[in-house]
Amino acid sequence: MAEDSLQEEQLRRLNYLIRRMHQTADALFFDEAGGIDITPVQMASLRAIQARPGVDQLRLAHAIKLDRNTIAGVVLRLQQKKLITRRRDPQDRRSNLLFITPAGEALLELLLPAADRAQKRMLMPLRPAERKLLLELIVRIVDHDFAKARGGERAAGERAKRSKAARAQLAADA
Repeated sequence: MAEDSLQEEQLRRLNYLIRRMHQTADALFFDEAGGIDITPVQMASLRAIQARPGVDQLRLAHAIKLDRNTIAGVVLRLQQKKLITRRRDPQDRRSNLLFITPAGEALLELLLPAADRAQKRMLMPLRPAERKLLLELIVRIVDHDFAKARGGERAAGERAKRSKAARAQLAADA
């Protein structure tokens, strides 16, 4: 009996439930996309590039709230699929400017309705007011500054400071 309650408790933990929700959302997206080889993150990136022609990778990462390493891989895959092009920034030769291609535009035309259908399916168990509230709450959580939890450079520095402080405290307590 104790094992059942322990398992039930684990299945109610937020990080586990969010992971399950993410898996469900992705499955519904891929089902509605009908085999189109693109991920929700790639679609978000494509939409951001479409809305901001000539955006650089760093600003793209900020726009869709991804770290630099993740966006680099996403941009590479979009370029390999010929959905975007990169051009050197004439003002800053270290930077690349991103542009959506006609193939990327056409793909978005197909994907946007599919993504809408997937979202409707995901939210189907909820009443309309609950759907709105859930989205508002998720946005509030996601928009909160959890940079430390995302594993970026700032987070690494903070973790190092905490570790050093924790070791110093342990040494002082010993």
